[in-house]
Amino acid sequence: MTGPDDDAPMGTDTRDRLRRRADRRLRSRQLVAAGAAHGPAARRAVEPAPLVIGAATWEIVERGLLQRHRLLEALIDDLYGPDPRLIGRVVPAEVVHANPAFVPAAAGWTPAGSGRLSLTGFDLSGIDGGRPVVRAVRVADPGPLGRLLETRTITAELLGDRLAETGVRPLTPFLVGLRRRLGTIATAERSPRVIVLSPGADHPAHADLGELARILGYTLAEAADVTVRRGAVHLRSVTGLEPVHVVLRGIGDEAIDALEVSPAVAGGVPGLLAAARARTVTVADAIGTGWLHSPILDVVLPAVARHLDADELHLPGPRRLWCGDDDGQRETLARLGEFVLEPLDPTAPTVDTRLVGRAELDGLRAEIERRPWWWTAREPDDEPTLRTYVTVDSEGGDAIVLPGGHATLSADESVAVDVWVGGGGSTSPAPTLRPAGLGQVDLAASLPSQAGEALLWFGRYLERSEHLLRRARAVIDLAATSTEPLERPWLPALLPGPAVTLLVDPERVDGLRPLLDALVSSASSVRGLLPTDLWSDLDRIDTDTAELADPHDVAAARALADRLLAALAGIAGTIAESMVRDPGWYLLDIGRRLERALGTVRMLEATLAVTTDRPDDDLLEMLLTVVVSLNAYRRRYRSDLEADATLGILLVDATNPRSVRAAAQAVVDDLGRLPNPSVSAARTNLTAVARRIVGTLDRVDVPALVAGDDTGAARRADVLAQLRDDLHLLGSSTSDTFFRHTIAEALPSGTVRRRARQRDA
Repeated sequence: MTGPDDDAPMGTDTRDRLRRRADRRLRSRQLVAAGAAHGPAARRAVEPAPLVIGAATWEIVERGLLQRHRLLEALIDDLYGPDPRLIGRVVPAEVVHANPAFVPAAAGWTPAGSGRLSLTGFDLSGIDGGRPVVRAVRVADPGPLGRLLETRTITAELLGDRLAETGVRPLTPFLVGLRRRLGTIATAERSPRVIVLSPGADHPAHADLGELARILGYTLAEAADVTVRRGAVHLRSVTGLEPVHVVLRGIGDEAIDALEVSPAVAGGVPGLLAAARARTVTVADAIGTGWLHSPILDVVLPAVARHLDADELHLPGPRRLWCGDDDGQRETLARLGEFVLEPLDPTAPTVDTRLVGRAELDGLRAEIERRPWWWTAREPDDEPTLRTYVTVDSEGGDAIVLPGGHATLSADESVAVDVWVGGGGSTSPAPTLRPAGLGQVDLAASLPSQAGEALLWFGRYLERSEHLLRRARAVIDLAATSTEPLERPWLPALLPGPAVTLLVDPERVDGLRPLLDALVSSASSVRGLLPTDLWSDLDRIDTDTAELADPHDVAAARALADRLLAALAGIAGTIAESMVRDPGWYLLDIGRRLERALGTVRMLEATLAVTTDRPDDDLLEMLLTVVVSLNAYRRRYRSDLEADATLGILLVDATNPRSVRAAAQAVVDDLGRLPNPSVSAARTNLTAVARRIVGTLDRVDVPALVAGDDTGAARRADVLAQLRDDLHLLGSSTSDTFFRHTIAEALPSGTVRRRARQRDA
């Protein structure tokens, strides 16, 4: 493998400049490992100088991978088919039936579609030296393909001219073949629904799977979004259950189905194997193919090639010894301190015998002698690997190899490098697809429940963060302009602690940092549903909160608040101007309006409860400032601050978009535009709650609320308490109506796993 241009190698300055540009692009796209709720988002990097494989070398790789894919398909089909012929003859029976990776419930029947392998990953090394070796096979692992496509998109943006000059083979034909494959193995004859199944938003693969789903044009669904009813698979959406015909899974056999495959592991999709057996759904790759991850594959596959092809493998695997063979056991024990030991179970830990002491070596020796068939041994190899894929294009029935792939340059796989294959004559190597010709169902109103809830909470965190920032900044400004110590009785009610501490202390659970972490995490879980431009502002937030100011530096905290408010305003503007008005947008907007109204009501209730007298001017100005209504008040009234006018503009003024009345009306309008959920009565009740809030505000006698006596204080407390309770009810009713079925249904183990989110205090 070489650099992109041997005649004009990339200089250090050019490489550094491209690295910075690649980092900016990657950060703006925010391809992060989801679940970074307690720290800055996990960062990845793209090495801008790709590796280039010549056409002649790639032909060797391609030929070998096509042979391996065909042999793997034949092997796995034989192991699970109704009439196995290789077990006990070519493949020792104990490495199949005694291997936990073998799924007995998947044996004896043929799944829908042609073949059990739809997207097979291969990790290769040694290509640079002209002696490629297949280090591993990966099934049910499409996530790295999403990262590969993201890496290619970035390098195409950075090195478009070099791509054209090098004649890089494009990735698009492979993606077209994959999509055609998934469409034609569907159980439905028309309008098949294909989903990409993620183990959850808190899993590192979620972002990669989301990128793949976005490019292929499929729905990304978490395992909690998918259910089996009456033998068929359905997607839990905000409007009810929707049929699913193909599941491209990013969950391994060890966690895919708690009913039949992995009863010790809560999660996955209970009943999925039964639905596949009933041929109501096609799972790609088929359940049970995880057996191919077992290290014994390197031992048996050469024998399978000789048996089926009367030929040797075109691409070798690593030299591996099986201790169930006398010669293999003898050599392993003789050189025990030199090998990496791997058990048959691919999920079990490996042992690098170079790193263990004599006592542990003696224990391993005894274990191998007791169960020799359980152990394999290989020589250590830390060489970087290339990940590429093979799929089957159903149009011709032929397997096709992805031209190139990506390699990782660091132990934690955080640095990726694009791998090109020359000789393609392409001028458009970035992955692009035309609309799928699969007759897909109309997805305009379809939104998985988990994604809908994440969008709702993204909207709530957006407003909650802004509200805290505005309160803290207003208190800092009041202190800066005050000639006396701040001893207002309402200050503790306005802000639960020192303003600067709330802004900059990452350990404050009631501070800003947890809110912004939750905001970024919620957005990351639904990356494909949000505008691309939004990520530059989220990146600014993530960067600013990672470099928090000194808790004693008031000026720095004030500047931080300004920067963060500008970023939040940018996000709000992008949402308003760049998101299609679909169910996701309406749920996000409901979250924003609900949180805006609730924040204002809570603030009024807390601060006005400390006095039965007329609120002082500082408090009135503070309230108007926090709700971004001070200028509107001055333009309208051109007078000193009055309590009734202030409450009017904050509570009941329908023309003020920041008022509680405007927010409540926006929720009513958004609910009216959302598609009906499966339980229409719940929708009716939800809308009734929202309308009741609007009605309460329309009937409020504002002057009576600020009367300077006990009666005015009591009325004020009653109205604000009713509004607060109804807003809380509106929030919980929204979840009950659109998402509750994702929470209330327990798994067979009796447990329900849900992502932790901050709820209303």
